[in-house]
Amino acid sequence: LLVDPNSETALNPVMEEAVKKGITVVCIDQPVTSTDVLSVSIDQEKWGATLTEWLVKALGGKGNIVRIEGIAGHPANVGRQRGVDKVLAKNPGIKLLASVNGNWVQASAQQAMSGLIAAYPTIDGVLSQDGMALGVINAFEAVGKPLPIVTGETQVAFLTKWDELKKAGSFTTFAQNNPPGIGATGLGFAVRLAQGKKLKDNVAVKSSVYPRVYYYEVKDKIDNSGFDAYFLKNKDKTPTYFPDEYLSEKELDALFK
Repeated sequence: LLVDPNSETALNPVMEEAVKKGITVVCIDQPVTSTDVLSVSIDQEKWGATLTEWLVKALGGKGNIVRIEGIAGHPANVGRQRGVDKVLAKNPGIKLLASVNGNWVQASAQQAMSGLIAAYPTIDGVLSQDGMALGVINAFEAVGKPLPIVTGETQVAFLTKWDELKKAGSFTTFAQNNPPGIGATGLGFAVRLAQGKKLKDNVAVKSSVYPRVYYYEVKDKIDNSGFDAYFLKNKDKTPTYFPDEYLSEKELDALFK
């Protein structure tokens, strides 16, 4: 069974029942807290922290920011915000004015951002993620306000906007991949486990929250310096496309005894 969970805990009992019956269960994309189930995911906490560290540096360690989150309670969102909060706690010059949910949907993020623009006259930075950055930019452009520093994403629609803004002026942002191919990587783990193969020591780690997780290291982390080549490689894809990455069969085999 491959499971993409919407909760860190809700599916644990049924997945553990499946494991007891000899069924291989692998969670993908976001980890769960069960000790019986292997999770294969990016490190969502590290992902959120990396995004925030870039924004803090871009702002010079000072400024008022707002945060557009994903789906409330979703494990990926919970992990990312945990990383965000840890970085902000170390940077008292950054004031978090408000956090709202954009649900990883461009239109929802634009609506949420419009409300924040009306509520706060001075916004120096916006923490956004997956599918929402274009909505954030659209909200500022709709009211004719200058863009603050906004974190980006790798979706082609946003990359196209990034290219337009970069050519028109001094726009800069940062994006890191949230690869759809984590599902393919998780499937590679599941097939090998079902075949009776064993993971090498320390492949699955215990984090502060999750007892058994393999963290895929995201490769694509893009800023202005590497943007042109990245955009050229992906610009002909459909606007909703997210560039992908995943472990090859050879890389998967290397993780097993």
